[in-house]
Amino acid sequence: MGPTSGDLRATNLEKVFPARPKPVAAVRDFTLEVRGGEFVCLLGPSGCGKSTFLNIVAGFMPATVGRLLLDERPITGPGPDRGVVFQEHALFPWLTVSDNIGFGLRMRGAASRERGVAVSRYIALMGLAGFEQTFPKDLSGGMRQRVAIARALANDPKILLMDEPFASLDAQTRRLMQDELIRVWQQARKTVLFVTHSIEESLLLSDRIVVMTARPGTIREIVPVDWPRPRDDASAEFATAKRHIGAMLNEEITRSFAQLGRNV
Repeated sequence: MGPTSGDLRATNLEKVFPARPKPVAAVRDFTLEVRGGEFVCLLGPSGCGKSTFLNIVAGFMPATVGRLLLDERPITGPGPDRGVVFQEHALFPWLTVSDNIGFGLRMRGAASRERGVAVSRYIALMGLAGFEQTFPKDLSGGMRQRVAIARALANDPKILLMDEPFASLDAQTRRLMQDELIRVWQQARKTVLFVTHSIEESLLLSDRIVVMTARPGTIREIVPVDWPRPRDDASAEFATAKRHIGAMLNEEITRSFAQLGRNV
C-alpha cells in the first residue's frame, strides 16, 4: 500500500466550453479542499458541472482558469495517482476478472508477482473470490462494478473518482453496493470524490456534501455529515438534512429550468 495521502485543492477553477452563439461556462469560481482519506460527494442539478469537475481532476480535460493540486502537485493530465470509476463499468469484455483488475498494473510494467499480490488483495477485498476467471458478460451489474472498483484500487491511487457508479443498478443492488463501498473505503482509506444526483446516497456515504448551483456550477453550501456509520435513513437527523438539502436543490433546479427558458 502507498502513502495515505490524497489532499485535493481546487482554487478559483473555471471551465468554459466553446459553443455557438457564445461559449458555455460549465464551472466557475470553484474552490474546494478535500482532505486525504475523506469521502466527499458532489451533489447538484443535472448540467451543473459535477462530472466536468471530476473529469478535470481525472486529467481528462484542462481547466480554463484556476489551480488544481493533488498533494501540492499540479494536475496536468491523467495519472495512476487517480483511479476513476464510471457509471458504466468500462471493463474489457475479452479479459477475465483477474486480468481486468491487473490491467493498469500491467500497463505500468509491474512485475507478475506484484500484479498477482495486488489482484489477490482486491479480489478478497471486493468479495470476488471464485470469479477470478469469469468474463464480464457472465457477471451481474453489481459484480461488474465491484470489478471496476477493484481495478481502480489495484493501482493504489491517492484518490478515487466515482461518477455515479451505482446509477444504473436496481434499488436493492444499489444499497448493497453503497454498503460495500463504505466497507472497502474504511479498509483502504483512500480519498473519494463521488458524483451523485441522490440526496439519500450522499447522506449515506459522505463525510461532507458539496451542494452545487445551477450552471455555471459553483459551491452553494458544504454540508457536513458527521454521524457514525452505518447510517439510518429513517432517523430524524437524516430527514432534517434531506429536507435542507432538498430545498436547496429545488431552488437550483428551478434556476436551471429558467436558464433553459431564456435560451430557447
